[in-house]
Amino acid sequence: MKNKSKRSEYAANLRRKAEAFARKQVDRASQDIASLSPEEIGKILHELRVHQIELEMQNEELRTAQAEIEKMRARYFDLYDMAPVGYITVSEKGLILEANLTAASLLGVNRSELPKRPLTRFILKEDQDIYYLHRKELFESGEPQLCELRLAGPDGAAFWARLQATFAKGPDGEPLCRVTISDISEYKQAEEELRKSEEKFRLLVENQTDMVVKVDIEDRFLFVSPSYCEMFGKKEEELLGEKFMPLVHEEDRDGTEKAMKALYSPPHTAYMEQRALTEKGWLWFAWVDTAVLDSKGNVKEI
Repeated sequence: MKNKSKRSEYAANLRRKAEAFARKQVDRASQDIASLSPEEIGKILHELRVHQIELEMQNEELRTAQAEIEKMRARYFDLYDMAPVGYITVSEKGLILEANLTAASLLGVNRSELPKRPLTRFILKEDQDIYYLHRKELFESGEPQLCELRLAGPDGAAFWARLQATFAKGPDGEPLCRVTISDISEYKQAEEELRKSEEKFRLLVENQTDMVVKVDIEDRFLFVSPSYCEMFGKKEEELLGEKFMPLVHEEDRDGTEKAMKALYSPPHTAYMEQRALTEKGWLWFAWVDTAVLDSKGNVKEI
């Protein structure tokens, strides 16, 4: 509304100046018109008509340009304010200069409340050092920074966020930090559940007497249980990354390889018996193998 009022005032002033100029021209023309021939008057009228057409064409171009500006503003609103992630511009002193609607929603405040407030106001105290370190590195090196920390959202509830910061310069050349904020709470929750699951699996394996191993598609050890290491008289670091087949008796290798190939077809399970060289010499073992599949159904571990 403010911009519209300014444009109206400008147009009114321009109109008054044009009318004053026109009156002056009419007065001057009235004094000289008696000395002009009909041909000269015709030329002047023609020039006036051409000039009027030019003004109308310029006005049409201005209206078209104004319509394009409005389209760009609408597009800016869609791309910036309605983006699925939060956008915040921060000064070198750490004050918020600008923010989109998504950022305000994530932080649980009205967008009008964000400018001139420090971003640290919304970062949990325990994680503020992470932010300070990355911001310092950004302004010193100019290199993009990425960190994960906890922010205080609506009602003060904390949530995990990933902050991606890039260096920029403002209209006057002042250094700025442009920050993208993504809510990664679900990812962090899944990560924690996976960690707990892996910990449970580790405790289960470490406290059982049956031997457990995992190998990749190249038959190299990915995991060996403590009971397996004890049986073969080797440390975990000695086995990981090595192939298991050298431990198998030569006469049993063909049968072992055949059973391993069966793991690549449904139901992706196999039973095998083989002799292996252990700490106590050659011993017979019976194995039950089940392949681990990726999201596309391809075997990634056996």
